[in-house]
Amino acid sequence: MSIQEIFKSEFLKPETEVKFTAIHKLECEEVMDNLGYIELDRNSGKQTTSLEQLYEGISLFRQEYELNKQDFHKGIDRFGTFKSQLLSEEELDFLHELSSLEGEFELHHYPLKKIGQNPILSRVLNWRLGILSIFNKNITNQLSDDLTNHLNLLGSWCNISDHEQIIDLLGNMENLSLAIAKQDFYPDSDYRHLIYFKNSYKKLKDQDVKFTSNRKRFESRLPFIPQESQNTLNLVQKKKVAFDSFQNDQLHQLMTRLVQIRLWLLGNYQGKLDNDLGPLSITGIHSLISYIHESYGGKQGYKMSNLLMRLGNDRWVLNVSYLFKALLPLLVRMESDKKMETISEEFSTIINKLEKEEDKKEVLKVIDQQIKTSLHLLQIENPKQEGAKDYFARLVDFSNALVTL
Repeated sequence: MSIQEIFKSEFLKPETEVKFTAIHKLECEEVMDNLGYIELDRNSGKQTTSLEQLYEGISLFRQEYELNKQDFHKGIDRFGTFKSQLLSEEELDFLHELSSLEGEFELHHYPLKKIGQNPILSRVLNWRLGILSIFNKNITNQLSDDLTNHLNLLGSWCNISDHEQIIDLLGNMENLSLAIAKQDFYPDSDYRHLIYFKNSYKKLKDQDVKFTSNRKRFESRLPFIPQESQNTLNLVQKKKVAFDSFQNDQLHQLMTRLVQIRLWLLGNYQGKLDNDLGPLSITGIHSLISYIHESYGGKQGYKMSNLLMRLGNDRWVLNVSYLFKALLPLLVRMESDKKMETISEEFSTIINKLEKEEDKKEVLKVIDQQIKTSLHLLQIENPKQEGAKDYFARLVDFSNALVTL
């Protein structure tokens, strides 16, 4: 019996069953739409699909899975049970993993030839390129003839030539945005480390976002970008370079989308991924800066004017390099330090409850061994997670210090 069936038989009243089915249908639509089994347009009026169309998409997914399930590290048990139903919990989990933007599914472990032979893997790669808005827009079960050109172009912006590494970056938006932001030069692009966009100042005030440009603060973060890009900003301000001249540049569009994606992953943006840094996007940046300021940086003074400057007539500039290279990594470190502080307090509470010195030393040894074991397993199972490794490494240092007390 599936989780849905158990839940239905044990908990659902007849009057709530319709609502439960509707929610389940929406979740199925999300993952089916992500990988191109159905077609929705979240930026238009087509927000849902018929059950018949959804069943057709689910049936196609199951056919593709049955023919290629040997390529996946885990199987879906009792797969045939769900032939006439919506997606099972196992299927939903699997499809969510495939279309995660945080690199849960390690597509780069598959050779590009294998990806092209497997329709589901092809959908995943198309999805990762499509979410960036400037490559394959339609998610299908076949790779585009332009795939090599897409990967090479993206690789040139990250200074990477190996396709496996590029595909790995496509699975982790944090690493991708940082890899691009670190570069000083971008072939075949007029992008200059800053995003120029239009936004209604009046609508921002209606959203209760209070913002005052501070040229001195904004310029204090310009050393995060090359001098050539600083010179370009100066020319834009003097109207010697057209403000709109960057709007159609592919990398400018990509970096705009990455800003929205990063905010969305942090939970600070609930709008559409539409390459439009409108009031909701700026409200997302505002909420992020407010969180950092209130939680960590009250004395250090993190403000929106570090990132944003209003150029007048609803024209704005955003220092994306500072956002990706400095501010967001700083947030990760501060969150890690906060966890460290919480854990150290818990350690101290446990130890202080013990009266005998030998008992304290025994507890410290157990803590020390558990942390080192966790770090060792992390290095074996998921060497990508550098932030997590650094976090556990600092815990090891902390436990070593405790043991010597």
